[in-house]
Amino acid sequence: MREQIKLFCTYLCRQDEIYAVIAKKHSISFHTLITLYALDQDEGSTQSKISKTWLIPKQTLNTVIKDLQSKQYVKLETGRNQKEKVVYFTQIGNEFAKKNII
Repeated sequence: MREQIKLFCTYLCRQDEIYAVIAKKHSISFHTLITLYALDQDEGSTQSKISKTWLIPKQTLNTVIKDLQSKQYVKLETGRNQKEKVVYFTQIGNEFAKKNII
């Protein structure tokens, strides 16, 4: 069992290395890449859900979302209450992610 866990952790590290190379290739941060991937997997997620699911600190995710908004890649809509924000791709963001990232 210990060897299986070690192997699993090795694969996870390799996956993160691949994501880092892809992010660098597109001149974006690792967390930006993961956020774009998260939205592709589950568009219409709240910032809180993305943060918990993908282990991105809330403050970091908020910075990433603001940057993606300034590039017109995502838009925010009010969720179940005024505090909750749901993140969606814009058409530009969806095209960018499909063409370059995902």
